[in-house]
Amino acid sequence: MEEREKRWELHQMKREEFLEADFRRKEQQWEQILKQRDEEWKEEMERRERGLMKRLNTTIKSFNDEQLKRDEEVLSFLEKREERMEANMLKKAEGFEYIYKE
Repeated sequence: MEEREKRWELHQMKREEFLEADFRRKEQQWEQILKQRDEEWKEEMERRERGLMKRLNTTIKSFNDEQLKRDEEVLSFLEKREERMEANMLKKAEGFEYIYKE
C-alpha cells in the first residue's frame, strides 16, 4: 500500500509540474500574442494617421487652390473695373477738352 501511495504522490507531483510548465508556456504564448497585437495596432494607427495627414494636406491644398482662384478672379475683376474707370475718365476728359476748346 505504501508503494502505491508513493507512486500516487510521485504521479501527482509530476502532474503538478506538468500543469505548471503548461501554464507558463501558455502564459508566454499569450504574452507573445498580446505583444504582436499591440505592434499590429500601433502599425495600423500609424497607417491611419498617415492617411489622415495625407487627406488633410490634400484638403488644405485644395482649399488653397480654390482661395487662389477666387483671389485671381477678384484681382481680375478689380483690374477690369480700374481699366473701365480709366476709359470713362478719358472719355469725360476728351468731352471736357472738346467743350473747352469750343
